[in-house]
Amino acid sequence: MRWRSLTFASVLCATLAGCGTTRTPMLYQPTVAIQKTIVSAQVTVGSFVDSRGESDPTWAGAIRGGFGNSLKVLALDKPVSDVIKAAFEDGLKARGASPTLTGGQLELTVLDSSGHTKFTRNYRSNNIDGSILTLSTGVFASIDDLRVVMERTLRETVDKALDDSALRAALQI
Repeated sequence: MRWRSLTFASVLCATLAGCGTTRTPMLYQPTVAIQKTIVSAQVTVGSFVDSRGESDPTWAGAIRGGFGNSLKVLALDKPVSDVIKAAFEDGLKARGASPTLTGGQLELTVLDSSGHTKFTRNYRSNNIDGSILTLSTGVFASIDDLRVVMERTLRETVDKALDDSALRAALQI
């Protein structure tokens, strides 16, 4: 019986040692070669609305155990909506664009100069990583690996959106 108690205590300590929140910045870097369009006007990106329903606006993701419990949490150093806004600002600047762009997490809206909606579209990217065979999931998963997957997903989504011919036509770039 004592052996079971010690085993349970050891497993509990190992599990709790892996628990916690890691705060990190998340930056946009293009995943594709960008052809810059020469535009003389200034780039303006409006606010983004975080409609994820998370109580913590900096929550980015979690490594979960077999029962769906959070083992390790990845939080950003600023709210997710600010990170998304900065990524689109950087992506537009890299492409030489200038119109006003606002949106929710994955929905973009282009406004004309009078504030009327010209274009709206949803964008998303999915990335799944990790393997139970290589012990890179659950308790053994790395929070840094989660950050890398999140950054890759952010870059892919921003590039997918900003390279969409319909969005580029609405932006006139």
